[in-house]
Amino acid sequence: MGDDRGLNPGEHIVLEGLEESPAPLWELGWPEAPSRRHVAEVCGPGLVSLEARGFVEVRAFES
Repeated sequence: MGDDRGLNPGEHIVLEGLEESPAPLWELGWPEAPSRRHVAEVCGPGLVSLEARGFVEVRAFES
């Protein structure tokens, strides 16, 4: 089930913050998230879908 722009719900969750923020994607964060696992559970499906469709590139960095 997608919205009128062709995004599925997971993709919309990932991208909706960009619509209201002047910050580029790599500078966006979620400081109040309880854990990395929670971020992965919420954003993971949307990021996987967006990456598979070629809209974003997902990278992992050593901290």
